[in-house]
Amino acid sequence: MPTGTCSPERTDPPGSLASLGLVLRLRWRTVPTGGRVVVVVLLAVLGSAVGLLARLAHGLPDGAGGLTRADVVPALPATLVGFLLTTTLAAVAAGGGREALPADQVVAFPVGPRVDHLAALALAPVTVAWVAPAAALVVEVCYLAPHSVAPGLLVVALWLAVATATAQLVGWGAEAVRGAPYGVWVVRLALTLVVAAAAVALWTGRLAGATRALGGDLVADVVRAGAEGDGVPWVLGVLALLALTALAVALGDRAAAAVARRPRRVRAAAETRRHPPGRTLDAHGTLRRLDRAGVLRSPPLARGLLLLALLPGLVALAAPLDWVVLPVVPGFFGLGGALLFGVNAFVLDGGGAWWRESLPVAPRVLLRTRARLVAEVLALPTLASLVLGAVRAGWPPGPAPVVATAGALLVVAARILASTLRWSVRHPHAADLGSPRAQPAPAGTLLADTLRLTAHALAYGVLFCALAVAPWWWAALAAVVLLVPSVLSLRRTARLWDDPVVRAGVVRTVAGG
Repeated sequence: MPTGTCSPERTDPPGSLASLGLVLRLRWRTVPTGGRVVVVVLLAVLGSAVGLLARLAHGLPDGAGGLTRADVVPALPATLVGFLLTTTLAAVAAGGGREALPADQVVAFPVGPRVDHLAALALAPVTVAWVAPAAALVVEVCYLAPHSVAPGLLVVALWLAVATATAQLVGWGAEAVRGAPYGVWVVRLALTLVVAAAAVALWTGRLAGATRALGGDLVADVVRAGAEGDGVPWVLGVLALLALTALAVALGDRAAAAVARRPRRVRAAAETRRHPPGRTLDAHGTLRRLDRAGVLRSPPLARGLLLLALLPGLVALAAPLDWVVLPVVPGFFGLGGALLFGVNAFVLDGGGAWWRESLPVAPRVLLRTRARLVAEVLALPTLASLVLGAVRAGWPPGPAPVVATAGALLVVAARILASTLRWSVRHPHAADLGSPRAQPAPAGTLLADTLRLTAHALAYGVLFCALAVAPWWWAALAAVVLLVPSVLSLRRTARLWDDPVVRAGVVRTVAGG
């Protein structure tokens, strides 16, 4: 009888890279077969769309549409540095990056800090904050390099690696500081100073100095050297980027090990903090207060909410948009709110789901309250981005862009709300949102949801951008027609929630049962 798999003899554990492959394979297999098909199909569609845009940009003649390559060249360093900043803020808000295995499951696997760090690096691109600016960089470089695209794209790929590894390093460092006494206030002060400095640099027009200090000009010079066939600077730049990537990954490994050795002060402080009772409210008011408090008391949700509140302002200051392009904005900023916890909305209750379900209120009241909370989280970044974008865009040229932007806001918000509530009721997941690096759903499920919501947001945004130059009533009619499927979906979800068997399944799942 072979005893190789159950032998008590001591064997060497697999290496870090082998363990990373096993962990990622395990997470991928937790995604249902239908979800895997959706992920593969949408990845192919989005990749083809980015490739088509890059090819079109590469083939555009200089001066097409009144835009010359000389006008775009100064924006490349800012785009490079913008990717670094957004990725870093996302890593800091995530407490060091996404976790491949939840904290309560990792004890069953021989996964150390190094594997955790490598998994966070591998899962970093599974976010809109990473994919959208990366795609913009690819298209921009293809436009700036009309003859030889491959050298510039290689430099961009290496810069994405450098920025991602650096962001993870900063995220682990911030998490290590948070674990120290008064560390939370130190991190908050540092983030406030960084955001204030970025806003001042953008508002006063001193962005060139900031991009130069963060290496944006040097990387842009390497991209231009590759496009012009200047071999020596390009080779030196590529070697420097490779060295920086290796250094950032190695230092991030050390920082992850330091975080693993520190006690979980943030979670302990959140669980032992005293909360004085508020004034007595009716059933609806009490449920709303409980839901909002649940978001603010969860470290990953509170940090993500703060990030969603800051990013629209920085983006509006950095890249002023025209009214014709403004309808694209609601979709991409609304995605952040949906992925914060909306795709698995009832996970916010955790073990308290049993108690919440026992409250003497109608089931529809519980569903409406949670839907209102998701809508509020969606509205925070979306409205902020639209208001700031409209201020930077100036007075609208007519009623059509305003109606198109408002229509895009309503249609995208309704579509995201209907989809996330349906997924929350039909496919709930258990997650411990008290952990600083917790996610509302498994990584594979989040990837599938991200791709589906991105496809909806992009399609609606492009449609209303086209309607912004048409008569205003076209956009109004399109908004009314496109709202109907979302309203019907919400009604079907409400009827499904009325079924006590369905509610019991949701409660049992999110409560960890």
